[in-house]
Amino acid sequence: IDGFPRNLEQAIEYDKILEKLGYDIGNVFLLNIEVKTLEKRITGRRLCENCNAIYNINDKNNTPKVESVCDNCGGKLYQRSDDNLEAFETRYATYEEKTEPIIDHYRKQNVLKEVDGNDTVENIFKSIEIKEKIIKDLQAGPVKYKKLQSRYKASKKFFQAMEELYQAGKITERNGYIHLVMPKEKKKNTDPSLMAGTVVKLTENFGFVRVPELEKDVFVS
Repeated sequence: IDGFPRNLEQAIEYDKILEKLGYDIGNVFLLNIEVKTLEKRITGRRLCENCNAIYNINDKNNTPKVESVCDNCGGKLYQRSDDNLEAFETRYATYEEKTEPIIDHYRKQNVLKEVDGNDTVENIFKSIEIKEKIIKDLQAGPVKYKKLQSRYKASKKFFQAMEELYQAGKITERNGYIHLVMPKEKKKNTDPSLMAGTVVKLTENFGFVRVPELEKDVFVS
């Protein structure tokens, strides 16, 4: 969510506008970022006054070679007036009060896709991309977990995407097949062994286990 909607009332009105126009909301991406990480990104941001290149003095991989000088054009770097700690704390408090309720609003519509925003920009885009591909694969019908695993070469990003999709209630497993959870479908486990009260693998090579102490399923790679 970038700029709009900023509160629940705006989100509801936006839904109504889309409905009148005959459009779906599509996908809503939530970048989950730790507060300290977000603070460093905001307070460390520097911009070039000539070419608008962006740097961050709190990120060793994104600092200029020469302090306060743009690598691209040699222009002077500056800090925006609202990129300070006080402004950040005010903006974050407003976010918690006004914007966070929007998250539940879109989660209930089953359109919210959560992404780990603590990673690099490149990896964040890769994470979004692989989730979209998995969902597209499942839209045609259930797919065997082994087949999906082979298709994505059992990569770390694949396991991460599967875990996030499962925890978000987007996918479920039934008899070794991965199903896409439809908006009005409740996530459920069909394997009766999960009622035994022990940690049980659903299938020999499948990655979901029941942890009774947590009363939830956990994806393990």
